[in-house]
Amino acid sequence: MTEHAGQTNQTITDGGSASLFIGEFEHRLDEKGRCSLPSDFRNTLKEQGSEGRFVLIPPLGGRPCHLAVSRTGLARIVKALPQREFASPGELEATRRHFTTRAKIVAYEPNGRFVLGLAQREAFGLPEGGGLIFAGYGTVFEIWLKSDYAQNLPGPEVEPAPLDPWDL
Repeated sequence: MTEHAGQTNQTITDGGSASLFIGEFEHRLDEKGRCSLPSDFRNTLKEQGSEGRFVLIPPLGGRPCHLAVSRTGLARIVKALPQREFASPGELEATRRHFTTRAKIVAYEPNGRFVLGLAQREAFGLPEGGGLIFAGYGTVFEIWLKSDYAQNLPGPEVEPAPLDPWDL
């Protein structure tokens, strides 16, 4: 298992009370479904009051990655859903069910190791022995198959918006 990150164990918040998930880490899922949660993400989960557990949400909206979030983070998402615009009440219901009924609570050990059962791996399409990328994405983190990650990042033709961080 390899972790790649610039600075570790530093808290970055969204300006409110939520710590943010940042960085990119590569780990492997072994034949028994074991993997290790990056230590930076464990620290962020702890700061968010969700030490020892995270919620795994299956891919949504055509993105081939899973979202992971603290339990309090998931509560904020579900609470905010009715304020968003949906094409129909049925779409709101389907979205709410996606974030609750299809989500799985995953427990992890103090060293970060967690196990996904065979049924979870199959349901989420995670291969045995496959490389995974854990990517911070603000208040959530993404879990990608390594083979899909690079293909789904914006290409060199798409540059970040020219923002002056001092103006934010």
